[in-house]
Amino acid sequence: MLHKRPEARWRYAPKQLEQIQLALLEHAASLLSPKGAIWYITCSILPEENEELVHNACNRFNLKLINQKTILPNIEHADGGYGATLHLSHP
Repeated sequence: MLHKRPEARWRYAPKQLEQIQLALLEHAASLLSPKGAIWYITCSILPEENEELVHNACNRFNLKLINQKTILPNIEHADGGYGATLHLSHP
């Protein structure tokens, strides 16, 4: 995404982004039904915005990681990204 909108990288400090993403996940977890799922998807390939943040959210908000995938940018000019499916640990 940043190659299309390079100015986006300067809108927030990394710590601010982490807090925003955690707040969104906390809110989503509070609305989650016992058999529901949260799909956490970013347009980033950075572990601190993806795997590390999801691990932190799981520990803090009673969530369980079901699966995750990182897609790297490729020669067809597709942007990279990350996706994870989260459920409640103890519904």
